[in-house]
Amino acid sequence: MSSTVVDNAKVHRRGWIDYARGVVIIYVVYRHALTGLIGAGVDIKNAIYLVQESSMPIFFIVSGIFIRSSALKRGLDTFVRFKFESLMYPYFIWATIHLTIQIIFSQYSNYQKGIEYYGYLFSFPRAIDQFWYLYALFAVMVIFATLNFTLLKFNTWLNVVVAIVLYVSSYFIKTDFFSLHDITFYYPFLVFGFLIAELLMPVDSNFFKGKLLVYALPVFILLQIFWRVQYPD
Repeated sequence: MSSTVVDNAKVHRRGWIDYARGVVIIYVVYRHALTGLIGAGVDIKNAIYLVQESSMPIFFIVSGIFIRSSALKRGLDTFVRFKFESLMYPYFIWATIHLTIQIIFSQYSNYQKGIEYYGYLFSFPRAIDQFWYLYALFAVMVIFATLNFTLLKFNTWLNVVVAIVLYVSSYFIKTDFFSLHDITFYYPFLVFGFLIAELLMPVDSNFFKGKLLVYALPVFILLQIFWRVQYPD
């Protein structure tokens, strides 16, 4: 019985999802390493910084691809609880550990922080380095689910209108308290993932062939050459 379930899962598994997740994980490592270099005072060239800055929209787009199916499967209350457990629990636990280490070993850290930063876990997540993303993603997902279960009913055009309004408003929101700017700025990217989900979800694992990865090799090589030229040491 169990082997049959496994075989069926393999048949219906979409390989491109695994590729996307793998790329995103690599992106995470790259961005965090780059953030550490910036904090250490290393001058980062614009071309490299552009790659770093594009990572966050990608994360929200990928999350948006699965949000409708996840929300409809669980219902609003269960969805919110599930996302709190999968996003906010790790946020509070790992951000607290990370912050504690930074405070204890502040003389060796690129960032000088004090005990007041524990309060920022709730009110100013941008001050807790990369962990702000979990805070903002949870808020964006909860807002999206609440609006769609109560008002928008997963209507395409209504979601587009709300996304545009929030994106425009993000340029007038200058504060990072409670991630207000991040929530309004990145909300449209989650909606974009929601919009393209119907196009991408039917795609099976045959969409990506191993030989297609060859086309990415020249780009990788050129980026490595650029890095070596810009940072010979």
